[in-house]
Amino acid sequence: MSESFEIIFEILPGGPFGVPEPGRTILPGRAGTFHGDMIHTATMTRVGYGALSEYRSDDSAINQPVHIGSLEGSIRDNFLTVEVTAENHTAAFSSATAAVDRFLQHLSVGQNRLFEYRPLVIQSKEGRSYRGPFVGTLASVTHYHLDSLKLDIESSQRFCDLADERLFRAMGYFEHALFLFEKRAEVAPIMSRHFGYLIAAVFLNLWKAVTTIVGDPSRPKDGYQRRYRDLGFGEDFKARLDHLKTLRDAHDVAHPTLNKALLEQVEAAVGEAKNIAADVLRKYREQLQSTG
Repeated sequence: MSESFEIIFEILPGGPFGVPEPGRTILPGRAGTFHGDMIHTATMTRVGYGALSEYRSDDSAINQPVHIGSLEGSIRDNFLTVEVTAENHTAAFSSATAAVDRFLQHLSVGQNRLFEYRPLVIQSKEGRSYRGPFVGTLASVTHYHLDSLKLDIESSQRFCDLADERLFRAMGYFEHALFLFEKRAEVAPIMSRHFGYLIAAVFLNLWKAVTTIVGDPSRPKDGYQRRYRDLGFGEDFKARLDHLKTLRDAHDVAHPTLNKALLEQVEAAVGEAKNIAADVLRKYREQLQSTG
């Protein structure tokens, strides 16, 4: 039997609605000059206030009905309420989030800025309240291998004297890929589209790290067919490189696709891509050191 539910979301950020937003001064969009806080430059300490927030007045607040797909609701400031008929609160929540997610995508296009949502309340018309589905990290584990770390500390010291622009650029791409991979759970909710899309950016930077050293196959004169041999790699390694190229070209990394499942394959291949990039960087720096 179906029930009627009311689900309330908070739209973030709140600043565009004229309401408080952490870490921001909120001002109406009108022409004029606004002064920032007074800063003691020698110590970078605030010693006075500039313009203070001017929040929306009661009579100017966003307050209107909304029709989102098949759902009816209302929006007051940055709080969006939708009504859903479903078999249970879980199904209601799923329908509501799908509709609100699409609505905010369009709002982001219209406003040219990112909008996200946070579910607050799920309640039935009979007055029963439910907690929204919780998504989070239950455990995060780091394994350590001190003997290996000691060896890498020693080798890292030896390689610090190398001065090679190609190596620096490749290491920069590799480092950025690791940064995105390690930080993406802090940047985006685990079940969000953005969390998935970030893996494509991780993979693309790993590919850049690799091709900076071994050459880009899209450039015939870049040495892709021989550079890996110069580093001492065999044909089996070339097959691994070609597999990465296939993922880069056809799996929503460098070119758009409508197939969502392809990103899952990229996610599964990131570990191998990291290993390949690290192998290439190690071989290249060893070659630089041996040739002086």
